[in-house]
This record gives sequence, C-alpha cells and structure tokens, in this order.
Amino acid sequence: MTARDYIFVAILCAIITGTLPAIVEIMISSKEPTVTGKVDNIREDQSEEVADSLIADQSEEVVDSVEWKKLTSNVVYKAESDGIVAAFSSGKGKVSRGVILDGDTQDSLEWRTRFNPYDGAILPVQKGRFWLVQTIGETPKSIKVQWLELR
Repeated sequence: MTARDYIFVAILCAIITGTLPAIVEIMISSKEPTVTGKVDNIREDQSEEVADSLIADQSEEVVDSVEWKKLTSNVVYKAESDGIVAAFSSGKGKVSRGVILDGDTQDSLEWRTRFNPYDGAILPVQKGRFWLVQTIGETPKSIKVQWLELR
C-alpha cells in the first residue's frame, strides 16, 4: 500500500469512528508551525503571548460538512472522485441483501463486500473506478445506496 492508501483508510476510519488518529492529523496538516523568536529567551510574562502566536501560526484545514448523495442499486457508476459507497438493507421483503462490486471497467467488476437483511456495508472507491451495489432477491427498494465524495 502507498502512503495515499494509508491516508485513505485512515480517513475512512475517521468517518466511521468520528476521530482521526493523531499521526494522520500530522501527516495531512497543511502548514508547519513557525516560531518568530528565540523561545529560550522568553520572560515568564510573555509565555502566554508566545504560546498564542504558536497556536495561531498552525493552520488547520476546515472540512466542509459531509453530504451523502442518494443513488440507486443495480446501476453501474463511475467514481468522479475518491469516495465511499455505502449500502444499507432495511430488511423488508423476502430477501433484502446484496453485494458491492468495483473494477477498472464496467466489464471487470469484482465482488468486494456483501450485506444481509438489517445490515450494511461500505467500500472505499478510487477516482476513475466503476462500482455497483447489486441486490439479491426480489426487493431492491429495501436497499439504500449512498455515495460520499472525499475531497
């Protein structure tokens, strides 16, 4: 796996768990903190001012609110960006389960993960790849498909 793949997986974990490991925060920070003077020559009454300036010099990338796009099962999509596909089954109907496939072309889709009634599955998809949530059974309407674009 490349460094980009590790970051992609870490971001996926962050979305699921709601936290981002500290090492990944360091890896994706957009600017190194800077010091505009000698830290060892600071008087005690200046320490808060210097600490505030160090914090102000660290820029954090603001993440826009995430927006899941609702899509349809049994349709092949091409990822216009890196993203995550999620499929959820409400469990209604005789058989409401399915699989998520992806591949380099529409004709080379391969099974990657599956889900059962009252279950779900997610799959990270790289830009340019094709993917499909295929339902198994007679109740495709009980399957919800969503796409999250990673910017």
